[in-house]
Amino acid sequence: MHARLRKGELDRKGDIDVEVLLRGAEKLCGVYDLPGARERIASLRAKYRNGRDTTVYYEGKVKEQGEQLASMNKNWMDEEDEDEDGGGEDEGDVWTMEDLKREEDEARELEAKKRELQARLRNMEKDLGGLMSM
Repeated sequence: MHARLRKGELDRKGDIDVEVLLRGAEKLCGVYDLPGARERIASLRAKYRNGRDTTVYYEGKVKEQGEQLASMNKNWMDEEDEDEDGGGEDEGDVWTMEDLKREEDEARELEAKKRELQARLRNMEKDLGGLMSM
């Protein structure tokens, strides 16, 4: 059994709208009750929302750190220009290579977590597809 999606049931990225699928599964349970299906739907909804919220959080962190890194790079380039022009260096605002490496490592870790969460969301969507074919 394949569910047909209507216009508006896809999110902006072209992925299936999980909430629409879950509501459809709930409606199907009202007509043809499968043992344990309602509990599984509730569990999938909670997992999906948790994963989505976590992904949004980490995407925000990645964006924030990207902006910080861009700002640091701009400041570093400005300081290099001042040094070439004979300008002074601000002692309290110096970033070492170790500081930059630590920030880059943290950004890479957040990107890895983001990819992992996105994979988990895709797996949940596959689970929903299996539930819909029951």
